[in-house]
Amino acid sequence: MLLPVAQGGAANPGDPDTDEDIRVRNEETEEQHEFKAGDVIGFSQGRAIRWTNVTPFVRCIFVVTR
Repeated sequence: MLLPVAQGGAANPGDPDTDEDIRVRNEETEEQHEFKAGDVIGFSQGRAIRWTNVTPFVRCIFVVTR
């Protein structure tokens, strides 16, 4: 299960120059979610997760693990 913890959003929502979208897919359940700049999400340990850029680029993404 994908768990959105908090949602932020781009500085100028709807502006294609500032939007940065990432699609996250749970490979086990084939569940998909899209997240924008500023979103914070959490996953259970041991999940098969695939990250994909939806927009042409993403400036920075942080992945914190144990």
